[in-house]
Amino acid sequence: MILYSMNCQLCHGPKGKGDGQIGAYFDRKPADLTSDTVQSLKDQDIYMVTMQGFGTMPPLAENLDRQDGWDVINYIRTLK
Repeated sequence: MILYSMNCQLCHGPKGKGDGQIGAYFDRKPADLTSDTVQSLKDQDIYMVTMQGFGTMPPLAENLDRQDGWDVINYIRTLK
């Protein structure tokens, strides 16, 4: 997915494992989006983290409109 590649892949990696190119530079590794912990979250919770940010993850609301944000969430669901 293009939106994931542009906005998430550098930190979370191409398969969502938290092993992106710049993810290694953070003190806290980016979340493994394929993990049971993330996959068990409600869609709304993942959406809020994506759009508002959490911890070292920046908010993506300036990069993604509402529909794009939900498209990213739907893509994250396919990673498991």
